[in-house]
Amino acid sequence: MLTDKEIAQQKLKDSRMLDLLRVCKSDIEQPHILEHFFYAPDSATANAMVDEAHQAGYTASDNHYIYEGKDVWSVMIFTPVTPDENGVNSESIFMLSLARKHGANYDGWGTMMTGDHVSLEHLEE
Repeated sequence: MLTDKEIAQQKLKDSRMLDLLRVCKSDIEQPHILEHFFYAPDSATANAMVDEAHQAGYTASDNHYIYEGKDVWSVMIFTPVTPDENGVNSESIFMLSLARKHGANYDGWGTMMTGDHVSLEHLEE
């Protein structure tokens, strides 16, 4: 079970990402594909997370690679969401809970910006 502090921290991270989408003029009225990133301790955990995500209706994949001589298993789970506080918070808190359940690390989410007026000029300052 997640603590109130963990939930509040995740909501703050979500809020910062949503602010960035707004600053860059992504069309937040349109659905975005959220890409949730995880690191699993082993192959069995990664496979179990992907299976559970598929059973819940998500698209998911896992990847194994070597980093600095160590085995690393990553998991990505994809979900279409209109990026508002409620939708994003509910998705990210579910993902944080999924990671906790399986003993994995949730590294947050990202998305492609959408719309005709996307601009990165505000980020260059």
